[in-house]
Amino acid sequence: MKGAGEEILADIDATLDQLIENANVINQISLNSLFQDEVDALQKTQESLLSRLINMQSLLDNNSQKKKPLSKKTNIAPIQKKISCFSKLNALLIKQVSHHFKAREIAGGKFKKPVIGKNRKQLKVLKKHPR
Repeated sequence: MKGAGEEILADIDATLDQLIENANVINQISLNSLFQDEVDALQKTQESLLSRLINMQSLLDNNSQKKKPLSKKTNIAPIQKKISCFSKLNALLIKQVSHHFKAREIAGGKFKKPVIGKNRKQLKVLKKHPR
């Protein structure tokens, strides 16, 4: 029978699998503007999965403090490998995005500033009256 700690580790393992799968997809389609809505949805999913992972880590810490620690036969090496894989995928994504922006900057000089038309309505600023 699995203890609470082993169940939490199994849940962490499954969450890491999903994070890695999503990160692979994001890396493949991140710079393609046709898939921007999908990338946004996947990034929100990643945020949710990461918060779930943090929550499970705190549950695991609380479980090991209150009750017995994990059994000695519990192998956390696969989880550590998945965490390493996920961090490498995130680093790859950051490298791709930074390279993309550097390439755009080199090709076209500097990024263009947004153009604000001269006939644009100006906002009225309301002054607060002291009370």
